[in-house]
Amino acid sequence: MRNHLSLIVVALGLALSIVTASADEYSNAEEAYAAGEYAEAVKWYRLAAEQGDADAQTNLGVMYENGNGVIQSNVIAHMLFNLASAQGHENGRKNRDVISERMTLNDISRAQEMAATCLEKNYRGCGF
Repeated sequence: MRNHLSLIVVALGLALSIVTASADEYSNAEEAYAAGEYAEAVKWYRLAAEQGDADAQTNLGVMYENGNGVIQSNVIAHMLFNLASAQGHENGRKNRDVISERMTLNDISRAQEMAATCLEKNYRGCGF
């Protein structure tokens, strides 16, 4: 029983450290974006997005949509918005729906496949 309790405490500590790391990265991204340092913001948003941060996924999607600090890509933006939307992020859903209107069905299908693969990989190596 004592070993199980120790494992639970370790698991909770690890989960809290991941949440804290994601929050720190997101905060760094917000500061860089506000300063107009888009490449730096992209770096930090990516790190948070890879940890499943839906806000970071949405904001990184906006950066891809507008070409801020990255090469503009509606497909990657849609994928990121879709990932955030899958977590219940309302702005992610709205942004995905808006950008879909400017995309071909083939591009939307490709973005959806990329999002599904990204979910399977637990947000790692997703190409954003």
